[in-house]
Amino acid sequence: MCFGPCGLRAERDVAVHRYIARRIASLFVVLVIMSVVVFIILRALPGDVVDVLQGEESTTLTAEQEEALRKRLGIDRPLHEQYFSWIGGILTRGDFGSSLYTQQSVNTLFKQRLPVTILLTVYSIGFMVLIGIPLGIISALRANSPVDLLARIVAVLGLSVPSFWLGILSLVALVTWLNWSPPLGYSGPIADLSEHAQQMVLPSVIGGLAFGAILARMTRSSMLEVMGEDYIRTARSKGLAERFVVARHAAPNVMLPVLTVIGIQAAAVIGGVVVLENVFSLPGFGTLMIDAVRNRDYIVVQSALMLVAAGVILINLVTDILYAYVDPRVRYD
Repeated sequence: MCFGPCGLRAERDVAVHRYIARRIASLFVVLVIMSVVVFIILRALPGDVVDVLQGEESTTLTAEQEEALRKRLGIDRPLHEQYFSWIGGILTRGDFGSSLYTQQSVNTLFKQRLPVTILLTVYSIGFMVLIGIPLGIISALRANSPVDLLARIVAVLGLSVPSFWLGILSLVALVTWLNWSPPLGYSGPIADLSEHAQQMVLPSVIGGLAFGAILARMTRSSMLEVMGEDYIRTARSKGLAERFVVARHAAPNVMLPVLTVIGIQAAAVIGGVVVLENVFSLPGFGTLMIDAVRNRDYIVVQSALMLVAAGVILINLVTDILYAYVDPRVRYD
């Protein structure tokens, strides 16, 4: 048997595992509720994929041909049958169905587009952390100095300027002043690292800037609060170097609220990435969803929204679990 700290650690691990199990169970409940809401909202939109195809045909389809096309696509069935057919394919076979517009497998479309969005999201989150945390710490340690003023101005600008507008402005500036623009399309990091970097660096920095500004403001306020605590003054009175006080005593206690903001903003980054993909012509999830909405391709839209929702919920779950490692005082009972 294990007693003392070992026993407490084991008890804590059990509590964390129970918490994870409860959160995963609630995750499925949330996803089911969202699937129903998304399914109903999409069907409430005017028109359907047949109307879109009708508008693209050189010859007008007759009413009988339209009805036959709706029957072939399966969108003439009652809504509950369409829903259970779609959700049943996902739960039993992992099959999201086929696009109503292109007839391609949605799974295939996701395999083609998802890596672009995942990489852009990861890069943007990385830049968000690299911009936000150091800027917030420096601003707090140099409070009310010119450096602090400059950092706060940058944070306010990052919060105020929409990412899509900043993306368009950056492209215009590059073309006008440097006569250069990022290569169109997408190249993977393995296929061509140089071209991949040219395509992804600018949207990643812009995607991380706005959310990094929020993170910087939270880091600054948390650091200012912590630096006024008694244990910080005690550490300084012992003659410890300032960088040691900040790194060993202040930074760990700042990380809990900062980690909360990182989790929230990381989920929000996904929405920003969807917009930036269209600005920079990246063939990711964002362009796929916008094209699907335009074409009334319900299957693609609702499946894509489900994946995005699952990603957001998973990020929040990981953030909550990390609390246990950042702050041992957090309990999961």
